Amino acid sequence: MHDSHFDDLLLQVEHYSCYPNLLPWVGGGYSASPLKLLILGESHYLPEEVTYHHDPEAWYAGVDLPADNSVAWMWTRGVVAKGLETNWQGKSKTIFRRLSVSLAEAGFSNGAAPFASLAYMNYFQRPAEVTGDSIRVSDLDRKVSAKVLEEVAQVLQPHAIVFCSKLAWNAAVSQELIESLRAAGRVVDHTPHPASAWWYRTARKRQGRNGHEVFLDILRAATQPE
Repeated sequence: MHDSHFDDLLLQVEHYSCYPNLLPWVGGGYSASPLKLLILGESHYLPEEVTYHHDPEAWYAGVDLPADNSVAWMWTRGVVAKGLETNWQGKSKTIFRRLSVSLAEAGFSNGAAPFASLAYMNYFQRPAEVTGDSIRVSDLDRKVSAKVLEEVAQVLQPHAIVFCSKLAWNAAVSQELIESLRAAGRVVDHTPHPASAWWYRTARKRQGRNGHEVFLDILRAATQPE
């Protein structure tokens, strides 16, 4: 289900030489999809007792990952592949379940499992410090995450990039990344986190729409002829 033919180029991204477990998921149907879609989550997180990712400077210099189960928690491709096998069972998979429902409603991938036809990665390139919570964003997190996404976009050449995290979006804005990505002709926008209450709760600042509706509107904008 995974398309590995981008890997030679993706592995040239410096950060992935340290942490190949963070390589983006690229569905087997991505290359043939009429809409090449890259969805961005926020960050991985690790078991409570794990601390080797807490120091941003040490993390980005490259830590030696232990031979234990914690690495599986931040194996992007493994998380998505397992979720597809189990139909996204488990509380931690809420983001994927809700996105799959929204993608199916939009007709993405013609009724097939949507994640089999899109690319997915977390924007932040370091796991969050607290299990199940948001990352405490450092300057290094902002700089490295922006650089990695820009390089990934050059490889995957998506038509649309959707940030499913306001925290990630704000970090990208601070690095002037959004303008750079849009300059290549891509639709680039953001939604609330799909696991939050705002996915189905309307807000005035979103013109009375909820996150699900915002996501559908982004997909429509990406598929409209110019």
